[in-house]
Amino acid sequence: MSSSAFANTSVKTSQLYVESLLHASVTPVSIDDFINTWQGSLKSGDYAFADGRLRTGVVVDGWEVAVEKRWHYDLRFTPDTAQLYYNIENKVPSNQQYQLGLSANVLHAEGIRFAKLFHYEQFAIKPIVTFYQAGFYQIGKISSVASGDIAAKEDIAIDLDVLDYHYSEDKILESPFGGEQGEGVSFDIALQYENKEWAISVVSQDLYNRWQFNEAAFLRGSVCFRWKTNKAGCDTSASNKERNSHIESYSSSLSSSLSTEVTYKPYGLSVNTFTHGRYQRLGVQKDWFTPVGVLGASAYSTKQLGLHWQSQWHRLGLLLDQPNWKKVRHAQVDLAITVPW
Repeated sequence: MSSSAFANTSVKTSQLYVESLLHASVTPVSIDDFINTWQGSLKSGDYAFADGRLRTGVVVDGWEVAVEKRWHYDLRFTPDTAQLYYNIENKVPSNQQYQLGLSANVLHAEGIRFAKLFHYEQFAIKPIVTFYQAGFYQIGKISSVASGDIAAKEDIAIDLDVLDYHYSEDKILESPFGGEQGEGVSFDIALQYENKEWAISVVSQDLYNRWQFNEAAFLRGSVCFRWKTNKAGCDTSASNKERNSHIESYSSSLSSSLSTEVTYKPYGLSVNTFTHGRYQRLGVQKDWFTPVGVLGASAYSTKQLGLHWQSQWHRLGLLLDQPNWKKVRHAQVDLAITVPW
């Protein structure tokens, strides 16, 4: 899918815009199953990624100011972790020993975004900076070992080695204690070269970013994680009561994303890539110029098929790897309404 980084400032008119952007990829199960029941088919996978943004902004003479809401989920785990979760949800015992590991970067934030488009002959550069306040966050790493028969038990408890866990709400021990909101800054950069036949663009999101939590609640050490029960116990000698959360100053950063696109303009044909950690995608897109705007179709290495429609009043893109939305594992939605003047 063509990057939207230049979309709101590539026109010569000033404008108001509202846009909604969602990019999600989950490997072990569908996105719907990952959020809800884990009842569908399971494949070997080790990550779940989603980044959603809702913006309202104004563009005047290449200057852009917007308010933004952002939901960011970056979960990386061992395939055994996904397998055990699936087996527990579906009551499937096994004889294997599970090597568990999970790294999480989850943020819900609101912010204000500033950008400026600069032109120099055939080149364009658009630096973007966004200042955030994060009211919800889950950042940490855990590991453990579990036996296969645990999935058949009614009351489940797992010894967890919490290497590092900072949070606004405690999702492990479910204590009422939590940290205060934090602040963040993220710097994006968009570059473009264009002549009569070719257009080349490179966009890096979160190229540099820093999130500061001056009063973050944190948890470290061995804890007993009880799975939807208060009855089960763990083998660890350390009780959860001895693992009360504390407050400290903490800083973190998100992994950056990189998008590239090369377009041969006479044919309206482009090749594009997207990379975020383990999520890597290659795509091709064909555009047609019509009286109702630019219509496009695309296909990707993630088995996604896409439809695109853009005019001076709107932008619409939908990429899915399945026609049945409950089975979709890779999805991207780009929706914008613009009012030029």
